[in-house]
Amino acid sequence: MITVGKLNREEPLHREDHTMRWKAFVVITVGLTLLTGCVSKEKYQSVLSQLEESQRTSTQTGGDLEALKQQAAADKEAFTQEERRLATEMFAARQKEQQAQTDLASAKYHLGNEQEQRKQAEKALTELLKDYEQLEQTASHLRTKKDALANNANGLQARLDKANETLSDAEARIAGLEEGEVTLRQERDQFENHSNDLQRQLNTTQQELASSRKASDDTNVRLSNFQQEKDNALAALAAEQAKVHALQDEKQQLLSDTTTAQEEIARLQKRAGELETISARVSVLDQQLMERDQELDALGQEATQIIQERDQLTANTLSITTALEQSKEEMGLLYAQVQELGKQLKAEQLARADLVKEKVAREGNIQLLTQSKEDLSRSLKEQEAERTAKEAEVRRLTETHEKLKQSLESEIEKGDIRIKQVQNRLRINMIDQIIFDSGKAEITTAGLEVLHRVSEVLKSVTDKQIRIEGHTDTVPIGPKIVGRFPTNWELSTARATSVVRYLIDKGGLEEPHLAAAGYAYNRPVASNQTPDGREQNRRIEIVLYPKDLSEIASF
Repeated sequence: MITVGKLNREEPLHREDHTMRWKAFVVITVGLTLLTGCVSKEKYQSVLSQLEESQRTSTQTGGDLEALKQQAAADKEAFTQEERRLATEMFAARQKEQQAQTDLASAKYHLGNEQEQRKQAEKALTELLKDYEQLEQTASHLRTKKDALANNANGLQARLDKANETLSDAEARIAGLEEGEVTLRQERDQFENHSNDLQRQLNTTQQELASSRKASDDTNVRLSNFQQEKDNALAALAAEQAKVHALQDEKQQLLSDTTTAQEEIARLQKRAGELETISARVSVLDQQLMERDQELDALGQEATQIIQERDQLTANTLSITTALEQSKEEMGLLYAQVQELGKQLKAEQLARADLVKEKVAREGNIQLLTQSKEDLSRSLKEQEAERTAKEAEVRRLTETHEKLKQSLESEIEKGDIRIKQVQNRLRINMIDQIIFDSGKAEITTAGLEVLHRVSEVLKSVTDKQIRIEGHTDTVPIGPKIVGRFPTNWELSTARATSVVRYLIDKGGLEEPHLAAAGYAYNRPVASNQTPDGREQNRRIEIVLYPKDLSEIASF
């Protein structure tokens, strides 16, 4: 296109220069001839008229060439704008693909973080399960101790019953002795002596009992201290349980607040560490409890050695009953703790299920992003294929344009035919006088020759729709042909149809590719107020446009 434009710009200059030289030569020749008397004045004027006609023709040709040059520049600018638009669309599509890849990488990164956090949460859950098992073991140990204390209480009750039986036997013997007082008076002194001995033994026993009571008081003090320590331990456990509840609340808050999931999971991990510390403290308290249990066993052995009399057995029985009640209370507390830990375990399982659901949702989002990327890539490929197809289409149309220019070169030089290409559309503008006589719709001999050359080029065009348009000026139909063509509508439509019939019957073009339309004077290309303008408006246009209806509508 640029090379052709250069040729068109240079050609008028050479032609005009040649014409001026030839004209000067003729004028000088004729003037010399007149001076010598060899040429008449009439012949001289005839030559001058021919020269003026040649000058007008040269001027008109220069104007047409200038118009062709401007048309070529406009076509070049339109093609450049189309290339820029396609380049912009390609750049935007590539940016979308890069953004989709960035989103996919970010989603994968977040999914990896969430999977790691889920693993840490599962690890914390496993540790909670271990703590729950340890508490179960502790509860089982306490139940075993409860059974042992119950057995000890039963044994002490049996011993108390046996002592009561012994006392009853002694009272029966005393009654027998009173009944046999007469026969036993001789033994009275011996009995008194024996009684004195028993009194002494009683005093000794009372002293031992006092010592035992003192030891029992010390034991009670130690038991009280142990109870106080146990109460403290239970309070610590309650505090730790409150922390566990707070941790559970924080975890529920974590699950409900999805926008701060990472920060809350980090806090959960921190709380899990605190829970591990709490579990360690619980283990220490359990060890202390075992030590206290061992001390209780030792105290129980001491109490067993001390309890020899009825009062001692009764006091020890009451103490053991009290300890049993306290153990029952402790068992109730531990059972409540076990139930609470069971609730926490269920909550952790629900949280784990929520994490699994969230993972599935994330995987679904990744699949959607992957599908979106594939769709975007597919769209980009389609756009690339479409752009390639359009470029190929424009190249084919440009080749058709060049072939038409070569085939109709003489008519284009005369200004009878103009060819205009805009992107993927081509318009061939032919004034009516080279195809039709005035007021007729039959193609002339010269018009048949022109249409033959046009059809030879258009025959190879299979990817375009071809529309033949008939146009007229605003001059009404004359009285001689008004019977055949009442208005310019009929005339323009008949001429377009005549061209279509020729292209089908003689030119060999396929019917589905062709269409005829008459527009009368409604689409002028110049003013109808001047003869030159009306001549330009009386025309036949052959329009090549894409088969896409949307593009047809915009053309």
